[in-house]
Amino acid sequence: SEVQIRLIRGMLAKSGEALFELSTAVDLASGLNLLADSVFDAILLDLTLPDSFGIESCQQVNSAAPNIPIVVLTGVDDEDLAVATLQHGAQDYLIKGEIGNHLLARSIRYAVERKKSELALQTAYDEMELQVEQRTAELRQLQEEASLRQDELAHASRLNTLGEMASGLAHELNQPLMAIIGFTDYSLHMLRSDRQDPNLIAESLEDAAREAKRAGEIIKR
Repeated sequence: SEVQIRLIRGMLAKSGEALFELSTAVDLASGLNLLADSVFDAILLDLTLPDSFGIESCQQVNSAAPNIPIVVLTGVDDEDLAVATLQHGAQDYLIKGEIGNHLLARSIRYAVERKKSELALQTAYDEMELQVEQRTAELRQLQEEASLRQDELAHASRLNTLGEMASGLAHELNQPLMAIIGFTDYSLHMLRSDRQDPNLIAESLEDAAREAKRAGEIIKR
């Protein structure tokens, strides 16, 4: 609504943390059109729109703009819905009336930085996968040539083994790295929420530490 839009503009203007330029849409269809026509650093999403409600809104926005961080700002105080939105691309879930000027601004800024980190990690992983695929293709070519050149068989075999090790290492490392990202993001979410649970945060950080040690053991082996 226009009232909510004015409130958000006022909160961002009073935050004092950064300058924000806000474009608004009163329903999901208009918002998707905005995303198609313009470039944005972040998306503030209400889950109770005239033409969409709940997780469907988050799914459609994330599908239309997968590289733009989403901060859900809604009046729906539902923990299950909050978890579902985080699983479908949202970086944070904020409840209207429970946030201040600085929290909203910081949440947007942190969401942008986290999304940049996720995209950078995914790019690095994709590049590693591509390098492994390229290396594996080269090794296959060497194996074909080795069948015609018996004296090169041992050399080609060693290269093939190296390619398999590289592919296996990439696969093994990806699991603990993705787990670390998940546990630390969850810890940050809990720290910023009004329902902080020290035990859950501690468990999540312990899980992240365990996955880091696991990655170290993989590299050592």
